[in-house]
Amino acid sequence: MIEYGVLGPVAVIRDGEHVDLGTPMLRKVLGLLLCQDGRPIAADVMIDAIWDGQPPPTARKTLQVYVMRLRRALGDPGLITHTPAGYAIAIPPDSLDARTFVREARAGSAARSVGDLRAARSRFGTALEL
Repeated sequence: MIEYGVLGPVAVIRDGEHVDLGTPMLRKVLGLLLCQDGRPIAADVMIDAIWDGQPPPTARKTLQVYVMRLRRALGDPGLITHTPAGYAIAIPPDSLDARTFVREARAGSAARSVGDLRAARSRFGTALEL
């Protein structure tokens, strides 16, 4: 089981253990991928974001190395794919804290709208604890 955290420092928990991503650049690459919520992100967009619009001449190759290291750190090379559209990460259901936050906040709003304040409080509380 793998879990991702983006509400706070970018984090990975695999089988209950925090995964050491090593460098801040790997956290940045992972954060970019997770913010796309499983959709591909073009290498050029990633390069621009990673190096704040001023990439080094070796940026494309360096990005490939970062992705290779990230795949190794995650323990499953198949989680990050590369297609002509770009890089994408597989995010299993209920494994991204931002998704859980949105789901719980929506459930809290729905409960509030029908007058179930106890359920609303519980769901909003769960969302805020993430």
